[in-house]
Amino acid sequence: MAALLATFFVNAQTVTQQEMQGKWTLTEFINNEGKIDIAKGTWELNDKGKAKKQATEELYQGIIAQAKGAVLIIKGEVASQSVLGKDFEASFALENKDGKTFMTMDDGTSGSPQVYIKDGKMHIIDTAEDIDMHMVYSPVK
Repeated sequence: MAALLATFFVNAQTVTQQEMQGKWTLTEFINNEGKIDIAKGTWELNDKGKAKKQATEELYQGIIAQAKGAVLIIKGEVASQSVLGKDFEASFALENKDGKTFMTMDDGTSGSPQVYIKDGKMHIIDTAEDIDMHMVYSPVK
C-alpha cells in the first residue's frame, strides 16, 4: 500500500483507527522515480525516472489504471479494496513508535508503512528498500 522525497517534510503524528475509518481514494502517488496525479492521469518524472523513462511511464500508467474507480474501505481493523475487478482484504494493526503511527498488515510479512493524516488526507509511506513509495488518499464524499 506508500516514497518519501528528500524535500518532503513529514510532521510526526499518531493516528487512531477511528480517524482512518471510511472510504478513501488514491489521489497521489510518489516514488523514487517521480510523482503521479491520479485524478488528472498525469505524472512528473525526476532524473531517476527519466533515466528509465519507458519502464517508469508503463508503471505509472498501470498505477493510474488500477487507482481509477478503486476505493479503499477501512472498517474496524479491516482494509478492503476492489482493484480492476479483484477484491483484496486484510486485517491490520496500528503501532505508535517515536511519535509516528505504523500500519502492520499480514502479520508484518508485507511491511509496516507509516500512516498519518494531514489536511484531511491519509498518507501512507513505505520506505522499505524494494518499495519506497508515498500514497495520498482523499476521503470519498
